[in-house]
Parts: sequence; structure tokens; C-alpha cells
Amino acid sequence: MRLIKIKRQALYSIDPSRVAGTTASPPVDISPVTVENVTDVLPLRGRAVVDLFRSQLHDGQVGKYARENGVVVGHAWLIPPAARGRRVNSYLELPPGVAHIHFCYVSERLRGRGIYPALLRALVVEAKSLGARRVTVDTAVGNVASRRGIEKAGFEHIGSQTYVIVAGLTVWGRSTPEHRHQRTVLTISLEVPSPGSAPEVHLNAIADAFGMAGWVVDRAWGTSKGRGRLIEILLQQIRLVARLRKCDVGYMRWHPLGLPTVALARALRKPLILECNGTVDDVVMAHSRARALVKVLRLSAIAQYRLASAAIGVAPGIAQELRKYVNHVVMLPNGAHASLTAYGVEPAEPPYAIFVGELAPWQGIDTLLEARADPAWPRGIRLVIVGDGALRDAVSARESSIEYVGRVPRHEAHALLAKAICSVSPQTGRIARNRLGVTPIKVAESLMLGVPVVATDLPGQAELVSAAPHSRVVPPDDSRAIALAVAAIAREEQDRQAIRAWAQQHVSWERIGALTVAMCEAVMEQL
Repeated sequence: MRLIKIKRQALYSIDPSRVAGTTASPPVDISPVTVENVTDVLPLRGRAVVDLFRSQLHDGQVGKYARENGVVVGHAWLIPPAARGRRVNSYLELPPGVAHIHFCYVSERLRGRGIYPALLRALVVEAKSLGARRVTVDTAVGNVASRRGIEKAGFEHIGSQTYVIVAGLTVWGRSTPEHRHQRTVLTISLEVPSPGSAPEVHLNAIADAFGMAGWVVDRAWGTSKGRGRLIEILLQQIRLVARLRKCDVGYMRWHPLGLPTVALARALRKPLILECNGTVDDVVMAHSRARALVKVLRLSAIAQYRLASAAIGVAPGIAQELRKYVNHVVMLPNGAHASLTAYGVEPAEPPYAIFVGELAPWQGIDTLLEARADPAWPRGIRLVIVGDGALRDAVSARESSIEYVGRVPRHEAHALLAKAICSVSPQTGRIARNRLGVTPIKVAESLMLGVPVVATDLPGQAELVSAAPHSRVVPPDDSRAIALAVAAIAREEQDRQAIRAWAQQHVSWERIGALTVAMCEAVMEQL
């Protein structure tokens, strides 16, 4: 063995959340290396490699064989992610949460048939199941064939590293990053996202998704409320000029006064994605003075839609309206963080149903209160209401029959939700904006907590709830139907883990954020 070694390695990386598992085409099969089959590599590599395989299995590493007609013709190994950074293979510093693929080999007679990329992809899928946020692999700078196989597997070259190793110890190392443009997204909100509010949760979830995908995230969010807010919104948009020039794409939460920003992005030839959580009707409902300007606001909204590069509607009706004016539109609902599954609690005793949200006319609060008073409401099941708003006094007046908690921090609301037998989303169908569709965050969060949902039959939430285990969809504004649905849920045995698993697949912010990033990338490629 040489006392001094100089290693010059090309380092590659990939995001496992964006890779599907594929294997090489038949007759090559990819299968795990186990204690029982570790000697199958003997004809290919010899006894020393068998001993090394046993050591790597003992250390918790994951190995894969490539087999042709049952015979081992290749192998590759994965060092799983860890909570802390560490040095692996005596020279490579591996950050927390990053997995590393190493010790790869393919029979010389079969090289060039896609076996190496198939082994790499199979281990990336393993790394994803182990919670890795990135996967790396390195090879000698001059190994052109190996580098080509790594790139075919979807890895991106992120730099080169040089090491001096003396007697098995790394005594010097230097990294040379790949110099490439790192994309920047400017996330824009002209409204002020209050801490813990639905707008803040949504904006942070999307910003986090861009960050996880390797983008630089610039946040331009409103910061002041009160008198002079209209002037501040206009000044905020003027200040966006420099930041729009520097970004690669803008992601803006729709605002009735946002036309200058959308027009500016078009003038600067910057792609801008418009996220639409509501309509002009919502503005009029929340601000009665805006009723006199409704025609102007509608024209402004249409102009924003026409100038946007693409748009996202959070409900089916909103997305359908957007398609009249925007070529590229997708419907992506509100979501919930997968971390909520960690609550994992069972219903409280005595049991209760719960409503969490703003106490506003469109929420159907009056129908929910009528449902609680209906004889069909299950005996022994309390109704807990969490939130604040215009209907606070009407709710407080019913405290003899309900438990009104008021507004609480978001983590406390989650704790109350997690222990309920069901969550109720009774939004009314008497208001036109609701008929376009609703996807309340509280519905997604309830399901992620493993809590069944009773929801009214409105586009968006009805599709989600009807597909979720143990949940019920009822006609809008039907108090008897709500009472009967709560009673039905109270009688049945709940598989809360099944609800959580369904929610992780369909309503996680991680999934919705990844789809949002993919849409932005697709729009950039088309422009």
C-alpha cells in the first residue's frame, strides 16, 4: 500500500425526493445485499470483498447487487444519513441528513449497459426511504465512464475535491465548487402575513420548498398594518424593482392592488407565478368600503391574470376562472406539514368534536351551532370551538352547550385538534365565493393529525374529504346532516394511522411545495 495518496474526486449530488425508483432493463435485476447472500459476490470480487461487505452490513450500510440470470455482475453501497456530520471513507466530510453512495463496481464485460445508473437510482430510492435530504456520490476526476454513468442517473456535478492521505489519514483537503448560477425566487405578499395565520403558513411552506430544491429565496412580504396601508402597498411595489431585476422568477400571492407588480415583472421579462387564494368577492366581503370599487377591482384582477406567466388556484372554481385568462394554470390545494403526524394521540375523554378557524359568516358557524342543538347530535360528545372573529359574540352566547376556547397559538390548536374525535368544516354554500371551492388548511391539518373530518359538499374540500378514511361529506347548510355525520364517526372504530398515511400522500406541504417548484421550473423552460 502506498504511504501517500493524492485523490482528486468529482463530487455529485441529487435530491432524492425528486427521483423515481427504476432499475436496469432485463435480464439484470437489482436486489439487496444481505448477511445470507453476502458470499454471492465471491466469483466477481473475491474473499476480501466478502469480508468488507460483512463489515459494511454490520455498520448499517445498505448494499445492492446487480444480477444477470441470478449471477452477481455488479454492486453499490449506501452510507445512510445521520443527524450529525461525520467523515466517511477517511476523507469525505458528510453533512447532517446527507447519504453517500460508494464502493460501486460493474463487471467489465457488461459496462455501458446502464447497470451502474440503475444501481445508483436504486440506492437513491433507499436513501429517500431513510429520510435523506441529499445523496452524494464521488468518483475519480479522470474516470470519464463512471462520471457519465453518474450523470445518466440524474446526479448533478457540484464540484471537485482534492485530498492528500498519509497512512490512511487525510492530512489536507480542498474543495472546488462547480461555478454555476443559483436560481433565485422572489416570493411576494402585499398583505401582512400575521404569525400563525393561513397566509403565513402557506407562504413559508412554498418558500421552504424552493429552499429545499436548492433555490435562493428572497422574501418581500408586507410588514405594516393600520392607517396609511394603501400608500405603503404602493411604495412596497416600487421598492420591488431592484429585487425583481435580480431574481429568476417571481412567486406572488394575489392581491387586489397588485397590478403594478405583475405589470413590472412583464416589463422586465421576468416570469411571475400568481398564487390565487381568493377572489374580488372575498375582498368586498372583508372590506365593505371596497364594494363601491368592485368593477375597478375586477378589471384589475383580470389584468393581473392576463399578465401573469402562470397561475395556481387553491380551489377548483378559482382555477377554472383563471383558465379563462392564463394559459398555464394548476389547482394545488392548501396543505399541512407532515411533521404533524408526530402527535400520534388518541381521542380525549370525554370525547369532543372541534371547529378551528375564523368565526366569519362564510364558515357556516350558525349551521354548526344548530347541529349541536339538534337531537341527532351524539350524546356525550362535546363541541369545542377554537378561533375569533365577527361571530365571537354569537358563539359566546351558546357557551352553555359548547366549549368556546377563543384564539390560541397554532401549536395549542394542533394539540386540541389531535385529541378530537372529528374536525368539522361546515362552510356555507349560501355565499358565492364558497361555491367556487374551498380547501381550508384546517382540513388538511386535521387529516395529517389522523383526525376524521366532516365537511360540507363544496368543491375542493369535498374531493379531499370524500377520499380520506373515516371522513364524511354533508350537504351545505344542513345542520341535521352534520349531527348525523358526527354521530356516525363517534360510533365507528378509527384507524388514525391510515388517515395520517393518506394525508402524507395527498395533502402534505412537502408534496404541494415540490409540485409548485416543478411548475415554476417548467414555466422558466417554456419562456
